Amino acid sequence: MTRDEIIDNINSSVEDAVESMNKSIPGIQRKLLDEVTDLVRDLDYSGNNIASTVKNVRVIGAITRKLRKIILDSGYKNDVRDFLKSFNEVTTLQNQYMRQTTEQFKFTPVLAQVKEQSIESTLQGLTEQGLTANITDKIRDVLRTNITTGGTFKQIMQQVRETIVSTNAGEGILERYVKQITTDSLNQYSRNYLQIATQAAGMEWFRYTGSNIETTRCFCFALRQKSYFHVSEIPALLRGDFPEYQAMKCKEYDKTGLPQGMIAGTNAANFLTNAGGYNCGHRPIPIPARLVPQEIRDRITG
Repeated sequence: MTRDEIIDNINSSVEDAVESMNKSIPGIQRKLLDEVTDLVRDLDYSGNNIASTVKNVRVIGAITRKLRKIILDSGYKNDVRDFLKSFNEVTTLQNQYMRQTTEQFKFTPVLAQVKEQSIESTLQGLTEQGLTANITDKIRDVLRTNITTGGTFKQIMQQVRETIVSTNAGEGILERYVKQITTDSLNQYSRNYLQIATQAAGMEWFRYTGSNIETTRCFCFALRQKSYFHVSEIPALLRGDFPEYQAMKCKEYDKTGLPQGMIAGTNAANFLTNAGGYNCGHRPIPIPARLVPQEIRDRITG
């Protein structure tokens, strides 16, 4: 494969892995809603309002375990295992790209450790620990609040439905969470791996790659148009100080001073890993200086 073909394969491998992991999530959310609906119907009521009884408190206390069991069925666990295999696939492709790009590349123990830690962190996020803190406990808290305040069946079901399947963001609670974990874990791993390998090899030029989609940030659109950049330009990029960004009239986030959507604390040292922020599918790919158009190199190096 050519270098461009490998880059395309890296990007498509990440996108395909995220899409495959997330395709079953809407169905799981519907099962969660069905389980909670049955539970709410069986609670004790005082007239139209949920009663604050010992039985109800105990039932709600046990809901986390039931919901977690629904999510962590054999199909979901298999999807997680398949998703984690994508870290190996991306690693193989990136090693192939780096070996074709520079003789200075070596697969080091540091890179192996980065992969191992990334896989472990992703596994925790997609299984018991992450699901409990970010999904099932939040559903339980909605139910518990309604018991203590005496909400009606209609009120509690409206809140439950909004929490599980129809949030303000347009995605259910599990769908939004799993999408962010899978997108960020694999993309940030890929970018961090390339950043470490690039620094070790002494490479300084990059091309900003990846697909533009409906939710692509203005900054990423602008940098995709710019395409090539030198490591010395990163501070200016983070200030939005480049023609493509200014032409698109992109905006900064007041609290961080960074282009909108970027992770707070993004700086010249970690931009190659953080890129455009959470849910960003773009990646800066290191390239040899000789492949950068001469007029672009002249602007930087004179």
